[in-house]
Amino acid sequence: MAKGGPAPEPTSLRIMKGNPSHRPINKAEPQPRAVAPISPIPLSERAIEFWNYFVPILASMKVLSEADGVPLANLCNAMCTLEEAQEMIKTEGLIMVSKSGWLQISPFQSLIQQQMKIIGDICSQFGLTPSSRTKIKSNDNKTTEWGDF
Repeated sequence: MAKGGPAPEPTSLRIMKGNPSHRPINKAEPQPRAVAPISPIPLSERAIEFWNYFVPILASMKVLSEADGVPLANLCNAMCTLEEAQEMIKTEGLIMVSKSGWLQISPFQSLIQQQMKIIGDICSQFGLTPSSRTKIKSNDNKTTEWGDF
């Protein structure tokens, strides 16, 4: 049976926010090491460029851990898909003529909207949007195993 409501926040995020709900902190929550993750899936050359763009940003924000490989890879792949769909619209145009002769919006527009939603959701989880950053207090004392970028 599925649970209703929003997904629970990670304990570290609740602590960074000052535990506004004042609920007990889960002291047994798994704590992944603060090291740069390895992508669990093969990435295209362009996705690797996005990976290399995001890792230093997330590391400097001190929100990256070894457990973040999947969401970061998903973000990089979604960025690639978004970029490709935008190129297709540039090439073919936003309005297309269907086989029956009717004008229709390019199917790539729907793909762009889907990828933008995915990217926005993942960026919010990492604190990469202005509104999501307002909810996070940075812990400058947190050390990482990969050093400064």
